[in-house]
Amino acid sequence: MRRYRSPAIIAAAQKGLRPCVTLGVLIGCLIVLQPGLAAVTPEDITQAFSRVSPVAWMGALLATALSFAALGAYDVLIHRWLATGVPTRRAALSGAAAIGVSQTIGFGLFSGTVARARLLPNMTLLGVGRITLVVASRFVVALAVTLSLAAVVLGAPRGMPTFLIPLGLGLVALGVGLSLAQPRWLPFRMPSLLICGGVLLATTLDTGLATLAFWLLLPDSAAISFAVLLPAFLLALGAGIMSGTPAGLGPFEVSLLALLPTLPDPELLCTIIAFRMVYFALPAMVAGFVLIFGAHGLGKATTPTPTRPAPPKWAEAGLAHQGELHWTNCGDRSLLTGVTGQCLVAVGPDADNPGAFASLARSRGLIPAFYKCNARGAAAARRQGWRGVRIADEMVLDVADYDTSEPARRRLRRKLRAAARSGVCVKEAPHVLPMDNMARIAKAWSDARGGEKGFSMGRFAPDYVAHQRVFLAYRDGALLGFVTFHTTANTAAKTVDTEWTLDLVRVADGAPDGTMFALVDAALGAAAKAGVARLSLAAVPSGLAAALAARLGVKSGLAQFKRAFAPRSDPLYLVAPHWFGLILAAVDITRRIHRTCPMPRAKPASNLAKEDYDEFEFAKMPAFTQKPRVLSP
Repeated sequence: MRRYRSPAIIAAAQKGLRPCVTLGVLIGCLIVLQPGLAAVTPEDITQAFSRVSPVAWMGALLATALSFAALGAYDVLIHRWLATGVPTRRAALSGAAAIGVSQTIGFGLFSGTVARARLLPNMTLLGVGRITLVVASRFVVALAVTLSLAAVVLGAPRGMPTFLIPLGLGLVALGVGLSLAQPRWLPFRMPSLLICGGVLLATTLDTGLATLAFWLLLPDSAAISFAVLLPAFLLALGAGIMSGTPAGLGPFEVSLLALLPTLPDPELLCTIIAFRMVYFALPAMVAGFVLIFGAHGLGKATTPTPTRPAPPKWAEAGLAHQGELHWTNCGDRSLLTGVTGQCLVAVGPDADNPGAFASLARSRGLIPAFYKCNARGAAAARRQGWRGVRIADEMVLDVADYDTSEPARRRLRRKLRAAARSGVCVKEAPHVLPMDNMARIAKAWSDARGGEKGFSMGRFAPDYVAHQRVFLAYRDGALLGFVTFHTTANTAAKTVDTEWTLDLVRVADGAPDGTMFALVDAALGAAAKAGVARLSLAAVPSGLAAALAARLGVKSGLAQFKRAFAPRSDPLYLVAPHWFGLILAAVDITRRIHRTCPMPRAKPASNLAKEDYDEFEFAKMPAFTQKPRVLSP
């Protein structure tokens, strides 16, 4: 008969099994150590301590203090990665105090969480537990990598498992690859290379200084070099951590006895006792004092909240409605920013305060980068030593000077005449949009071109286009396509638009030739009536980006379409503090554009049935172009 086992019972059994395993490991190690411990008398310990010079004791204490400073850096880096808003000093103190307590009493996840919660009152217990879990897991991984590198450079100690070296080196390659790729199947964003490198550096300093403290406490007769001790100490430290015993008691000692057979057991055990006093007991007492009296005067945690300036200075700021870019305070202004794998990217024309933006990016463990900034902003960043490259040209039209009769717009006139002969009629959309028909056309358009692009490029979504000016092209009551424009409108302030920027261009398959041109031409007419001074047809690749596209054989039909309006070209730049950051930013942004995030959900009220729209709203729409305004050749 099959027995049913409740998942709750199984989980409880597993939880009860862990302490038993830990206790069994501790008892087994004590049995192994029993002969050596029996040979050590209090007089041996006293004599061993007396053989350590005062300079060595002071050096061990200093190395311990510096090691715990490096331990605090773990929490600082993780807080930056998770953007908790906790000040650096408080994060470092809470991390060092939590590790000082948890490494001594054991039960690391529980004791570390309780200790951090005491010093981080503005964070929830769940958030603090997350910090503890991430710090512990990152340290174990970094320790494995440090051990592998030490074994490769200094030589593996006798008895070290051979698989640990390729394991550590494989973790390096895996971490770099995941950080750069940011795969979708991961439930979280991988930390940047700066964060990963910082954790590895902190682990190297922490464990190296701990090894130095132990080495200084060795008797002169030990005759063990620091290079020989380091790999053995790291392996013993890892064994103690993985065992789960308080302070690694048992496995740490057994591992050192096995890895350092040339040192007599009594002398080694006396050194371990001295090390535990300096590196475990004393820091635990200091951490307990800090936890009891708290950390006053270290600043409170402040979670940064996105803010939106009103009104936006540039129309394309409407990209914020897609949900991938957010308004972030930076000095005395707000920037439209997005986090990529390695960079904090500010999208927009302004780049005249790179110092403040660099500080903001460093507080998140990211490289700062300005994307699509204008020539003035790029020049301001270059004056502060940043590097920049021209990546695009913005196609701009002065609405008041727009005239289709100019010779440079000969192709445009042909397209407008073709649309007029086909009976294309363009009208500005009413307040309620024909979402069903627009969605059908948008999906067919994106499917034919490999899917929608994102990040700094518009994607179709009902709630997104609801914030835009929309123009629809019809023939005989059937929707042929549409275009949307970002605007600088601010309804609350009742301001006049100063700029429109083309965002979405979606035309149905089989639409008459010239439909796209007629849509934009109609929008220019509406912009002129509304008193808009500047209309941007958005950017087209140029410079290095255009050269790469040409090299790969990628042709841009939209670029040819925009140039038919004979706009002027305003250069746009990608700017970063150094060339390495510039390359990472270019790779990251390209990846984010081609790998989109979910769009905001549509509101059911924003949709209108096709039958209602075609039969009722179409007749009420004001027509901007029943025929082309200029038909002369």
